Amino acid sequence: MLGLLGALCTSAVDARKKRSPVDGIERKERASLNSLRPSEAPSVAPPPTPSSSVGRGSRAGGAASSPPADGAALLVHVVISLACAFALLYCVLIANAAAESMAAAHRLTLAALALALVVEAIAHVLFPQPQLSVSIATFVSVLFTISPVLGPSRLSALHMGSVPPICVLWLMAIGVLSYEDVVRALYGTDSLRPYHLVVMFLGSVYLCTALERSGFLHTAAVKVVERYGRSPWGLFWALGCFSATLTVLIPDDIVTMTLTPVTIRMCQLLNLPEIPFLFSQFFAGNIWAVTLVTGNPTNVLLAEDLGDTFLSFAGRMGIPGVAAGLTSFALMYWTNRDKVDLRAVDDESPVVKRLADGKEEHQLGKASGCSSPSERVFTTKGIFCLIRVLTATAICALEGVHGLPVYFVVLCMGVGSFLLDMMMDVREALDALRHMPWELFSFVTGFLVLAEAMSTTGISRLFASVFMPFAASRNVAFVSGYVTMLFCNVFETLPATLIVFKMIDSVPMWRPEAIAAAGASAHLFRDARRAALSAVIFGSNFGANTACIGSLGGLMMRRLAALQGVTVTNGMLLRQGIPVMIPTMFVACFVLIQQPGAL
Repeated sequence: MLGLLGALCTSAVDARKKRSPVDGIERKERASLNSLRPSEAPSVAPPPTPSSSVGRGSRAGGAASSPPADGAALLVHVVISLACAFALLYCVLIANAAAESMAAAHRLTLAALALALVVEAIAHVLFPQPQLSVSIATFVSVLFTISPVLGPSRLSALHMGSVPPICVLWLMAIGVLSYEDVVRALYGTDSLRPYHLVVMFLGSVYLCTALERSGFLHTAAVKVVERYGRSPWGLFWALGCFSATLTVLIPDDIVTMTLTPVTIRMCQLLNLPEIPFLFSQFFAGNIWAVTLVTGNPTNVLLAEDLGDTFLSFAGRMGIPGVAAGLTSFALMYWTNRDKVDLRAVDDESPVVKRLADGKEEHQLGKASGCSSPSERVFTTKGIFCLIRVLTATAICALEGVHGLPVYFVVLCMGVGSFLLDMMMDVREALDALRHMPWELFSFVTGFLVLAEAMSTTGISRLFASVFMPFAASRNVAFVSGYVTMLFCNVFETLPATLIVFKMIDSVPMWRPEAIAAAGASAHLFRDARRAALSAVIFGSNFGANTACIGSLGGLMMRRLAALQGVTVTNGMLLRQGIPVMIPTMFVACFVLIQQPGAL
């Protein structure tokens, strides 16, 4: 099967090499025409092709797309792609249902995945439609992110860390993507450097993992339980406020990974329903993360294109973020009033007594997975790890003084902290490394390239039409925010952010040369583009609250909850998220566009 795929890929590449030189001349002419201002371009537009330019993110060379197929060929390719998608989905559902025969289910799914890629490769060679091939690769990556299939070993498992890179290599093998496309996907443009996100993620994850393993967050959570565990509503609000406070300092996904086990175990000990309290801390962490650039890695990515410093980001996003957070608190109360409005736990309750004297603390520590669960006080190591995180945040806040970008500060703090930990205690430093979610790095890298593939094949340009009617109005923020939130429920936060960014970058009126030529209306287009990008920040954070795939934190929450016997489904999150997040998004965008002056 692999040999057949290799032969098909070779024939596809050879067919492209044998393409007439006239095609290359025409592509160069179209690239030169697209580089002109609208006023300088000839009135006769070049014939559209799937590989034509799609804005600043388009490729000038690389793996060119084949000419459009006729209607019958397109229909055949669509049918083949749909058949592959449904067959693979069926096999994944069977594999997840067959828990008792994990090895057989893994072999079935692996064979189905290989067969689907081979059949789609044949379809691409016979009826070239790069958009369909990219769509299939994206679907497969999302499918195994939502429904991973475990294998005999960690390396053989089909999950978010393994399947997206496989799909990227497959797209390169069949000629849809070139090496130059992959480099551009990771290196980016002058205004957006995706690799900054990867290196910042590396530094921040180590800082936060070390803080979590030190037991500091566990101890803080236990003290919250001891203080507010007697009142269900008091505990509900305490968890929300505690999560909102933490997410201002550290990424929201780390907050979710830390608080989820403690929250569930605490609810089980106090005989409280787990889901409302779990969603209280999860929703607050994702919503309040928009206030500072350090709240979410996607904040850093978009802040670079907006030219924001730490303080300018907080100045524009802080007030809308606070308004959204307060709105969500009110809506969380309204939607959970019947679930949380329970009789307060009596002070003489055996559970409360055991919490007070520390007899239940070991169970909470075991649930959280921290390295020192028996500690009732903040340890020196925990305080030291917290100081490092606070120091990194403070240095980021002084970006306007020292001029160092946020990603570089976080990376240096992470590397420096690891080296310092190695000198202090090699075992604990390696323990933090071992508990880092390494599969997320290949996941992020794979989806960065898939987002670029959607841009190069014209998919992003097709979606960009939703912004056209509002290209000169700040009201485009509403469209951008809700579209990003919707895409998060399909592609996960980071890929959705990049896809919407490519869509915004494909709007002709928002390109730098078009804004420069707009004259007196230039400020309207510039302001509208900044409003759209700012709303993407809302959508990339709020979208996590409407589906488990909406963020890495949502996926981790579902997995950690399952380990403790609690089922969290997309339906649960959707039923809670829709009545809360739709009004919250409206309030955030409304407050954003009402701010005086330029955004």
